[in-house]
Amino acid sequence: QQQHAAILQDKIRTLTQSRDQGQTQVLQQKQLAGELQAQNNQLCLEIEGLKRRIDGLQQELSKKDQEKVSEVTRVRVELQEQMGHLAAELTAQEGLKEKISALERQQKVQANTHREMLLDKEGEISSLLEKLRLKDAEIVRMREEETQRASLLQSAILNYIGTPLGFPGGRK
Repeated sequence: QQQHAAILQDKIRTLTQSRDQGQTQVLQQKQLAGELQAQNNQLCLEIEGLKRRIDGLQQELSKKDQEKVSEVTRVRVELQEQMGHLAAELTAQEGLKEKISALERQQKVQANTHREMLLDKEGEISSLLEKLRLKDAEIVRMREEETQRASLLQSAILNYIGTPLGFPGGRK
């Protein structure tokens, strides 16, 4: 019976050691599970923080996209307005070019007309000057004739006065 008791004590000791080892392993597993749970909780917190950061970045990106679209739209509208102004200005300039061309043609026509009128007037002036010269020559000729007639008349009067009783034929 002692032998049997020794075997039982040996079994009890072995079982106690096994139990102690099992409890130690359970404690180690619980400690490891606690550490893993703490790591898991920490990772969950980090994931939540990252999710919030991603949400914030997505909102910021969405806001920037909206700003970009708004800016592109604004610039597009400004460019369209500028293009409209430039097109209107170009049309106005083309109209002005046409007016300038028409005025230049009109000026050439007027210049030709004025040149022709000037030539006509110069011809008229030359003709009038020629008529004036002829009239002056005629006046000079008439004066010369008048002078010659006056001289002849004076000569005749002097001859008449120089004769007795005014008869021609001389004095006796």
